[in-house]
Amino acid sequence: PTTTATTTTATSVPFETLGANTSKTLAQDLFVTSNAINGFVVTVEQSQNLLSSTGADIDGFSNGNYQNTPIAWVAPTNNIGLENTWGHWGITSEDSNLNSNEFGTDLWVSASTTPRQVFSSTSTADGTTPDVGRTRIGYQAQISALQEAADDYNTTLTFIATPTF
Repeated sequence: PTTTATTTTATSVPFETLGANTSKTLAQDLFVTSNAINGFVVTVEQSQNLLSSTGADIDGFSNGNYQNTPIAWVAPTNNIGLENTWGHWGITSEDSNLNSNEFGTDLWVSASTTPRQVFSSTSTADGTTPDVGRTRIGYQAQISALQEAADDYNTTLTFIATPTF
């Protein structure tokens, strides 16, 4: 089962309380305006896993393996001996022009400390046209009953738009 969590802002993606075995999905819209004749590329990177003040973390999708090729969402495997299987979170993009629509319908990758393309265009961008100046980025998190309890998991996502001249 999947639920949609609360409203996001430009600086916050609040998953709020995560329940075991139910994924939560949130989204943010990205807008790019550019007169670069060959378009732009937007990348995202995280500062760390979702980390609590106690040192507990929610690993990257899937099961901490840092999936970079988009795949269908799967639940954490919940293996008592492997902490990275207790919960994970990932990112998707609605940009159908990005690498021949690599995210397709409901495909996910892990957030990473390495920049990952999530939006691009090969022409000038008006900040409103879907797949040219606007797209939606989705975030999904899911935990098992073994995930360490904490109420302050966080990370910083950095989006960088680079013009292509």
